[in-house]
Amino acid sequence: MKSIVKTIWRKNKTPQLKLATEEGYEKIRLGKGLKLELEIINKRRCTGFYKSEGCMKPCPKYKKIKSGNQCTECRRKDIYTSWRTGNGTPNFEAEYSVYLAQSGDQVKVGVTKTSRLRNRWLEQGADYATEIKNGLTAQEALKKEKELSQKGLKERIRKEQKINKADPKFLKNKMKELEIETEIIDIQKPFKCQKLVRKGRFPTPVKYVKGKIVSNGRIAMVMTPGRTLQKPRQKGLTDF
Repeated sequence: MKSIVKTIWRKNKTPQLKLATEEGYEKIRLGKGLKLELEIINKRRCTGFYKSEGCMKPCPKYKKIKSGNQCTECRRKDIYTSWRTGNGTPNFEAEYSVYLAQSGDQVKVGVTKTSRLRNRWLEQGADYATEIKNGLTAQEALKKEKELSQKGLKERIRKEQKINKADPKFLKNKMKELEIETEIIDIQKPFKCQKLVRKGRFPTPVKYVKGKIVSNGRIAMVMTPGRTLQKPRQKGLTDF
């Protein structure tokens, strides 16, 4: 049995699906036309932890978990835990950026390392985005993010909202409200689906990938970290 770790995005490269197994990690290229005989189910397994910056280690016991994507032990060892829970920042020498990203018809504010800005937009499935401040420390960036969220900006967009049609005017109008004048970047290629689900047969052949969402043009499925995959037991439409 395998479990989803994350989708990996690199500029101008085919996204990859990273999976955890009892032996470690493996990756699958999510190229157009890919066919996978797999089914995503409700069961979960620990995805591991970050031992150091950019260095992820698999869970030593590949533990079964009830929720989330980490067991207690791996969460405790993960260097990013304090960042995710809002109780601190990683002790890295880096410059951070504050950005606005539009997915579907929603706009959010976020923080990331300046060096990872474009990758972060791709990972989040942004349709349009803009960098509004850079060269900040982690603390300065988080302070700016909080200021903007208090003005009504979201800090998170639900996956269900990310498949809606995106009109760049949403981001442009929001920037006008906040008196922000920066360049809007067009991130995504066209994306189509009729329905978004979180479990069931993997949507093949793959036609579109947006952030953590994979679509065959009809059904789109969220690649939720921690969720496990197995050989299909659920019948497809062609089986009836």
